[in-house]
Amino acid sequence: MKLKVKELRNLPFRKWDDVKEYNELYVIASGKKHDSGWALMYIIGKNGDEIEIAAACDDICWDMTQAKDYSLRNDMTYPSGILHYWSNSFKFKVGASLSSTDVALINKL
Repeated sequence: MKLKVKELRNLPFRKWDDVKEYNELYVIASGKKHDSGWALMYIIGKNGDEIEIAAACDDICWDMTQAKDYSLRNDMTYPSGILHYWSNSFKFKVGASLSSTDVALINKL
């Protein structure tokens, strides 16, 4: 799948206070500045063909307390440079879209 930042920025937003699990995450710059002065990031959640902007934030708080091992994987698409997070062991539970957004690793069943 060829991903382009411009296309990802135009994806639909998940309702801000929903909490949802995803099989993979992508993180892109929104192209906007957050009130904090840091860049606003979009966390893109993907399950199969379903893909959406799960959150807009300036800080990601990774919760790995349920992880028995840390097999969190990270790579980057080419040539767009989009960060891609994935795991064979975990899903990603993305919390409410707040300035600091929680992302928890939860065991796949």
